[in-house]
Amino acid sequence: MSSAAGIAAHCSNTSIIDCHVEGDLSAYGQAGGLVAWAGPNVLFRQCFAKVEADSRGISGGICGSCMNNVSFVECRTSNGIINGVRAGGLAGYSEDNCSFAESFSVALVIGNYSGGLVGEAISYTFSQCYTRADIYGFYIGGLAGRLEDCIVRHCYSASPIEEHDSEALTYGGLVGEDDGSTFIASYWDQDASGEVLTPGGEGRTTAEMTYPYDPSCYEGWDFDTIWIITQANRNNGYPWLRKVAPIVDDSTIEGETPVEGETPVEGETPVEGETPIEGETPVEGETPVEGETPVEGETPVEGETPVEGETPIEGEIPVEGETSVEGETPIEGETPVEGEPVIEGEPVIEGEPVTEGESVIEGEDSDTGSGCGCKSKDLRTSTKALLGDWRLLGLCLSTLLAGSALRKKI
Repeated sequence: MSSAAGIAAHCSNTSIIDCHVEGDLSAYGQAGGLVAWAGPNVLFRQCFAKVEADSRGISGGICGSCMNNVSFVECRTSNGIINGVRAGGLAGYSEDNCSFAESFSVALVIGNYSGGLVGEAISYTFSQCYTRADIYGFYIGGLAGRLEDCIVRHCYSASPIEEHDSEALTYGGLVGEDDGSTFIASYWDQDASGEVLTPGGEGRTTAEMTYPYDPSCYEGWDFDTIWIITQANRNNGYPWLRKVAPIVDDSTIEGETPVEGETPVEGETPVEGETPIEGETPVEGETPVEGETPVEGETPVEGETPVEGETPIEGEIPVEGETSVEGETPIEGETPVEGEPVIEGEPVIEGEPVTEGESVIEGEDSDTGSGCGCKSKDLRTSTKALLGDWRLLGLCLSTLLAGSALRKKI
């Protein structure tokens, strides 16, 4: 494909506003995140691109080539890869009254002429822009690979510069190569770029350019309406644009301890030993605090001692060995088994016959009988009851036989 773009291969006499693009592009000619080739009279405002644009020609994060009055206002690119012969974070190649204003790039840029904002620009204006892009190439610069008759006002670069091993190499912290451009209060970070010299601009250390910055840096910059620098961990401490905030907010560091009194995130696991909040439901299987009152209807733990004076649950089976309540009355209407020996001190029911030869068992032993697992008392009781039943049966048979004999006589 000769050209590739996220929106259009070519556009002119138009405005593209608040447009965001993400994706991969590949072309032999021109490649741009939004447009491959723009002009004349095109405005890009508040546009954002996160693309991997690969071209054998000209490649840019927003636009590949820009000709004749093309402007970028409040635009940005991030975390993308821009690769081409001429490659730039926002545009690959620009000429004839084009401009960048209040825009930035933090993309990875690779090319022969490559820069954080533009690969090569002729008759161009840069105003209130910055770049923190990683840049590789032969003619490379933090802001631009090559400039000719351009104006650079209130811009800075904190881009790392990595040069290829070549004798024809030209590179610089702010601009790689320049021909007749003007630089006004524009800076590059000498520590970040590793370059002490550049065709234009002023070099500063990281400490001088970051919060709290040195008074000799950023002279004449508008920190009331355009720029802001208030935190050491926002935009790595460098100034950023009020209308185009940094893409990554570094204010929340991974693993950071919450501020004292901060409410934990929903579902957060309390720290070991932490006191639960009042009214909080204990975790399943959690051991209640000593002296804690069980929840209503809660099943006591096995082996738990009942509270003194507690009334047993209706139908509850007493624990083995439990002592009967003092003065307990036998069940009303209960009849002792016929012929059962009366235990010492037990009242005899009125009219109950005492079996002949039966003696009152004094101090009866509760030993188990042999072989069946019953008590000896139970064995005697069962035997006597059985004998009584046979006597009753014999009496009935005698009566029947007597009646039969009487009928025969009659």
